[in-house]
Amino acid sequence: LSVNVVIPITDDLIDEPNEVFNVEGTVTSGNTLNTNPVGTVTIIDNDATPTVSIGSITVNEADGTATVVVSLDVASSVDTFIDIVTTTGTAGTADYTTTIITVTIPAGSLSVNVVIPITDDLIDEPNEVFNVEGTVTSGNTLNTNPVGTVTIIDNDATPTVSIGSITVNEADGTATVVVSLDVASSVDTFIDIVTTT
Repeated sequence: LSVNVVIPITDDLIDEPNEVFNVEGTVTSGNTLNTNPVGTVTIIDNDATPTVSIGSITVNEADGTATVVVSLDVASSVDTFIDIVTTTGTAGTADYTTTIITVTIPAGSLSVNVVIPITDDLIDEPNEVFNVEGTVTSGNTLNTNPVGTVTIIDNDATPTVSIGSITVNEADGTATVVVSLDVASSVDTFIDIVTTT
């Protein structure tokens, strides 16, 4: 009364909705009431729903840019759209260029890069951090608000403080001595001054 038809199914690594294809027949010989039977095969996906992440990286201030990877842990069968925005942390907008962009991880792909300009200033400062925040606006992911960080390693020399040496005429009444740093600092510098013989 029946015969089996074996059809190979591909076990891919892409998250996708359940899918259907048809199995169509044409009776070419024999005695049947119908000549074009149709059946369907539904494939139940067995791949995990992707999780989106934004990489946390460390860059040197002199690099000029920070390249942050936005990625999925497993490929998706649909494009994934993610709104990206940078937000200040200990690093302010003087340290990097505010970036607002929408990125697309195409179906079947795992990642896309976001390039953020970094400011190479002349001010000595501690290492600073800003955030790269994402909002998934379209696609199929387990999470919708990934966050990464960029740490900027300062490349400026630590300041040296100096007190100038001057010569004045006794009749001048005052001596103006310059207290200075050889390079600017990101923090106020307090110096106690005392005269000695």
